[in-house]
Amino acid sequence: MMPRGLALRASMLLLALAAAITPARARAQARKLPENPPIQTGTVLPGFIPGTRVNEADLPLFFSSAQTLEGVRPRRAVPPLEPAQALQLRHASDLRNSGLPERALDTLAVLQRAVPHHPYVIAEMARDYAMREAWQPLAELLRSERGIQRDSLLSSNEYVIAYERLGRARDASVAAIETWIAAPSMGDWAMQALRRAALPDPRVPREALRAAVLANPRRTDLARGLAHLYARAGEPAEAVHVLESADSRDQRPALRQLFAEVCMSTGATRDSIAAIAALASLAGDARFEEPTRITSARRAWGFAGSSDAAARSALALALEQALRDLPPGHFPPDLALALARELRTSGHAAQARHLIDALGVTAARSPELLQEAALGRLREGPPERALGVLDSLSQRWPPARFAFAEAQFFAAHFDSALAAYQRIAADPETPDAGAALERTYLLEEQPGAPELRGIATLAWQRWRGDTASATRVADSLFRATPVRSHYAATIAMQLADLRADARDWKAALIPLAMVNDSLPDDRLAPVARQRTGEAYLQLQQPKQALAAFEECLARFPRAWNAPEVRRHVERLRRELRL
Repeated sequence: MMPRGLALRASMLLLALAAAITPARARAQARKLPENPPIQTGTVLPGFIPGTRVNEADLPLFFSSAQTLEGVRPRRAVPPLEPAQALQLRHASDLRNSGLPERALDTLAVLQRAVPHHPYVIAEMARDYAMREAWQPLAELLRSERGIQRDSLLSSNEYVIAYERLGRARDASVAAIETWIAAPSMGDWAMQALRRAALPDPRVPREALRAAVLANPRRTDLARGLAHLYARAGEPAEAVHVLESADSRDQRPALRQLFAEVCMSTGATRDSIAAIAALASLAGDARFEEPTRITSARRAWGFAGSSDAAARSALALALEQALRDLPPGHFPPDLALALARELRTSGHAAQARHLIDALGVTAARSPELLQEAALGRLREGPPERALGVLDSLSQRWPPARFAFAEAQFFAAHFDSALAAYQRIAADPETPDAGAALERTYLLEEQPGAPELRGIATLAWQRWRGDTASATRVADSLFRATPVRSHYAATIAMQLADLRADARDWKAALIPLAMVNDSLPDDRLAPVARQRTGEAYLQLQQPKQALAAFEECLARFPRAWNAPEVRRHVERLRRELRL
């Protein structure tokens, strides 16, 4: 057993060691705090407004990398806290993390009297207010402290969220933009805040960001952000205007190229439209070098591959105008061919011809461009204008043979056209063999019939896309052709197709009924029966459609279209529960 005196001395030694360890531990913990520690964002509040649906996957990275306020330091040097003060701050943080924000605020109030306006203390107070959802005091605290310290990075996340919860979208937008201006790496974080602010009224964040763009003309990242807001709001022209003003020849890559790449990565239709518009604008900007402009035109045309016909036609016109100032021979032949083909098929033959003519010698060496130029003449008419070029070209370039045969047919040179069609149809590997065979049947049905010239005119009008003229010709032929003529069914089916294309289903049933009733044994009768059923489907008359399809199968069980008609019958019987 230890003597009493020795035990007393041991107890005194342990107390002395404990007293020495406590200040040393405090100093060590104080040393663990960096001189300027990062302002944490807090883990209590998510970055969205309650009651709204914001898909974070729909918020793409607009700038260099995914950034948050984690790691952003105050703008000014911050004096370090004393060891005891650092322990007090850590104690307040522990209280908040333990779910006791009120006690944490009491501790921080004492600390703030000792070190007023200290960024670390203010940041911790902001987190405590946020945890208590005291948005108004939080906004007032940070507005005051950010102004006093002239620090746009102080508790930015809490500051923005407080205004969002208070329904003050403009103040939230301004706070996010202030942070973005002070810390350019925060572009993605700021854009997410602006996108949230745009949910009630898209104009609010746009106006705030536009003011920042005007005040900071060298900050191209702000201009890109404003362009993205306009793009998502469905205003591509405004987005392009912003980018044009901010873009410069020294920008590498061009601002509009960066904008287009990000927009195309989202998959949103409005972003894709804005991306194509931006690239088309860059293609026509003479401040930039030819390779940049041509690359932009290529990418714009490539992005437009899935657009509708009207959009592709408008883009082809815009690109033709944008690159018109290029020197002769500098226009890429492959791009010129694609644009000229689109311009021709959409009814802008003059622009297509000008585009090919500008290529000069390059066009003369390319059979594809020569054929496109000839097809442009064929479209403008009369068809005889294109016969010479297509005849010469078809003799040395086989893909032009079908175009030459079509030109002969349109020009009413039926014997020559028939011979050309037969040669093409004889080779089943030829892509146009099926179309050539159909034309062969047509011309062999009754050579020399007076209706053939009208049918050729009708075919030419349809080929060149003049639907109104084609409909007038077809209607005239339908009225003038005797029912027992060899080409009565052909003319009736052409008229029915044109009326169906115009969505005039009731009118389409008239020529179809003539074929069904008066020409039941014609080779086109199975198709007429099928088209009749499809017209009734469009008219929301399923019983009549089913009767037409069943009649088609009863009369023509081995027709080439019987499998498709049978699928219609089975589906309608299930829907009608027959």
